[in-house]
Amino acid sequence: MTPSPPDLHVAGLVVNAAPADVERVENLVSAQPGFVVCARDVSTGRMAVTLETGSVDEQEAGFAWLSALPGVRTVSLACHHIDS
Repeated sequence: MTPSPPDLHVAGLVVNAAPADVERVENLVSAQPGFVVCARDVSTGRMAVTLETGSVDEQEAGFAWLSALPGVRTVSLACHHIDS
């Protein structure tokens, strides 16, 4: 019997940052493994971000890291999918 592949957790996040901080936050997020900035609106400070990890614990750690970035006002979980 072959071992099953590891789970893939994918989260869709809506990030609200101060408009003046959007570019800096985007650069930090884009440099972090597992994170992808899919869209942004500099005028409102909103970004659509995906986070791919191997576990819920890694999802929670990524969410906490993102929430703690200077300039980030809120992070909302829009969707979560587990691909087993």
